[in-house]
Amino acid sequence: MSRMDTTTQDLFLRLGTTSISRSSRADALFRRLRDQEEAQVNEQLMRAPAKISLNEQTPNPSEQK
Repeated sequence: MSRMDTTTQDLFLRLGTTSISRSSRADALFRRLRDQEEAQVNEQLMRAPAKISLNEQTPNPSEQK
């Protein structure tokens, strides 16, 4: 059975039997996903910027006419 074949009942059983336990597990899951996304953004921001070549100039649209 693939992950796409899970039923709603299977999901509820995995999350917990009560609404409070389901809510707390869902909160933990979304918190973990947000933390991963935040870490990815921070990693990208901390990288060295791309080198810009002054020899390559983009054409100015107003000069083309």
